[in-house]
Amino acid sequence: MRAEGSWPKKPIELGSYHAILGCVVAGMGIALMPKSVLSGFPESRWLKLHELPSDEDNAVTVLFWRKGAGSPNVTALQGLLAEQSLSTGVAAAAIA
Repeated sequence: MRAEGSWPKKPIELGSYHAILGCVVAGMGIALMPKSVLSGFPESRWLKLHELPSDEDNAVTVLFWRKGAGSPNVTALQGLLAEQSLSTGVAAAAIA
């Protein structure tokens, strides 16, 4: 948006995709989210979708957890991310 000379006047953050989509349907603005979220949204017919250009359709996700608070779920996630990193060539790092 900034590259095209536009920027939201009052950005807001919400903790639920459905709340965000409800605000968009109500005319409050626009949202950026995974396309898969729309499959469970009953009012998607009121939305207009715009695909991101291929050079702008990825983001870095950073995960944090408390040192020493390991669990089987955290360990499994670390393994999945490392495996995906090897298969995609995208770097993944974990700091213990």
